[in-house]
Amino acid sequence: MAEEISVSGNGSDSTSTANISFNNNTAVSQDNTANITNNVDINADTGNNTADNNTNGDVSITTGDIDITSNIENNGINQNSVQTGCCQGGVDIGISGNGSDSDNTVNFTQNNNTNIDVNNNANVTNNVNGKANTGYNSANNNTNGNVSISTGSIKVSDTIKNNSINVYDIHASSGSVGDTSILIADNGSNSDNSITFTDEQNVVIEVDNSAVIENNSAWDLNTGHNDASGNTGGDVSITTGDILLTSTIDNSKINVGLVDVDCCKPDQGGNNPPPDVTPPPPTITPTQPCVSNCNPSNDNPSQGSTPGEVLPVTGASSSLLLLAIANILMLFLGWYLRLRSGRSPNFAYAR
Repeated sequence: MAEEISVSGNGSDSTSTANISFNNNTAVSQDNTANITNNVDINADTGNNTADNNTNGDVSITTGDIDITSNIENNGINQNSVQTGCCQGGVDIGISGNGSDSDNTVNFTQNNNTNIDVNNNANVTNNVNGKANTGYNSANNNTNGNVSISTGSIKVSDTIKNNSINVYDIHASSGSVGDTSILIADNGSNSDNSITFTDEQNVVIEVDNSAVIENNSAWDLNTGHNDASGNTGGDVSITTGDILLTSTIDNSKINVGLVDVDCCKPDQGGNNPPPDVTPPPPTITPTQPCVSNCNPSNDNPSQGSTPGEVLPVTGASSSLLLLAIANILMLFLGWYLRLRSGRSPNFAYAR
């Protein structure tokens, strides 16, 4: 709703002055610092087995599999949300209807100063050091037997995610006055009328984001380095397992945000428009004239009324029908009375 400022109805030789001043100062400061260090150390070993100097028998070394999953996730660090509200409503300023030789003055001043300062500092360090071994097995100097070494497989899944770090959402009012009306009219002769309107808006938004992210992923994976030497009198076999390493490093939404400087409507009380609560119009299906099966006493009562069924005349339509019948009866009654009075003309029948 607009503010109304009026100087009116003052007599001649009067002096009227209205001074209006609005000063609004808004200061928002946010300082965030996050220091995060994640260290993961993994050591898995099924190897380093020895079967040496055996005689008159088979020698076999079989090592187990290794399956490792490592996850590091840093999410939602240094989140900032700033809202400074809506703009001022409109202003109606008028000088009217004052007497002659009057002196009328309106001075309107509005100053809005908005200062928003957001500082985010994030230091994130992720270190993953892993070792996995199924090898380094030895079967040496065995006599009169088969020798076999079979090492297990190694499967490693390593994930490092850094998400939504130093994210800001700033909605600041521009502070300006809404629709403004200025009117000087219908004042007396030799009157002096003056309106001074000043609207000064200052919006300063400073966002300083610093993110230092270091990701280190180091793996030492081994299924080999197996030794089967100096064996006699049998077969020798070495079978090594597979190695599968999946390493994912994901850095997303870092040092990002939105700055919106605008006005919202005063009746909304926020930045989002109100939901539409108007109900949808009702669905109207036209009724077609009945062309068959119009008897309401149908042999099958479960079928109900048929679309297009003729309904009896009710309400205003029945009244019109009764009036029409009454008019016809009155016409015949008048004709009958004229015959009875003898003033009706003679009838001649053609032969």
